[in-house]
Amino acid sequence: MERELYRQLYRIVWPMGNRFHCPGTRHPTWRIVMVYFWAVLHDRPISWATQAHHWPTRTRLPSDATMSRRLRDARMIAMIHQVSLHIRKLLKPDPSVLMLDGKPLPIGGLGEDPDATVGYGAGKFCRGYKLHTMCDQHGVPVAWTVRSMREAEWKVAGDLVVLLPPGKGYIVADGNYDKTSLYDLTGPRNRHLIAPRRRGRDFGHRPQSPHRLRALSLDEALRQRLLSQRGAIERMFANLCNAGGALAPLGAWVRRQHRVELWVEAKMILYCLRMLLRRRNIAMEVA
Repeated sequence: MERELYRQLYRIVWPMGNRFHCPGTRHPTWRIVMVYFWAVLHDRPISWATQAHHWPTRTRLPSDATMSRRLRDARMIAMIHQVSLHIRKLLKPDPSVLMLDGKPLPIGGLGEDPDATVGYGAGKFCRGYKLHTMCDQHGVPVAWTVRSMREAEWKVAGDLVVLLPPGKGYIVADGNYDKTSLYDLTGPRNRHLIAPRRRGRDFGHRPQSPHRLRALSLDEALRQRLLSQRGAIERMFANLCNAGGALAPLGAWVRRQHRVELWVEAKMILYCLRMLLRRRNIAMEVA
């Protein structure tokens, strides 16, 4: 499966090479991207992927220093973003009902990473980062970002809402997102935030957001039906982490904010590509 993923990824990345050409370099941008994905797919550091005996065929490989320098290049990062957009477009996500949640990405307690912070995740305090994601009912990610563990989920959710394409729909989340400021952000964008009302909280005497009051006054059967679909993002996180080349705990070589962001985006691309291949295989079996 890993080899098939890599071949399909090559068919997508190679045609994009001319759009992200970096003049005066020995190795084209598409080759840097593919070497990086070879390391990500096998959960190995970049130094492992630049050694010829770790490849099944003879391949022209860049050095460790070249990879370290080029991975910070804006053209390389833009190319990976374009690959992600291309694959997600093929999956055709449905933005009418989106699920919202965060997944902690802890690191070892002795790891030296000045960008990692201590925060609450998975029922306990830990140090590291957190992946904030929105996906549709089928588990197709629509928007995501990686932040330090300290940042509150509901605050980061506001940045994800801004990234959404225009259109009407619902955003389903857990009780942590029942915040007035988030309702005020989603409401004007024709997105209705649906989150369980926190226990023990009445409306009180303070002014309430009209968008929150409107969301809480929806038909109870509709609210419960929407909240029951929130398991889609839990299944997405499970599939994201439980496959070959999936998002495992961050390796010791994945440190600092920019490296973690790039590593997670590559894992999300592989997840989307795996989903795309699965759909194509099912369509061929039906045909």
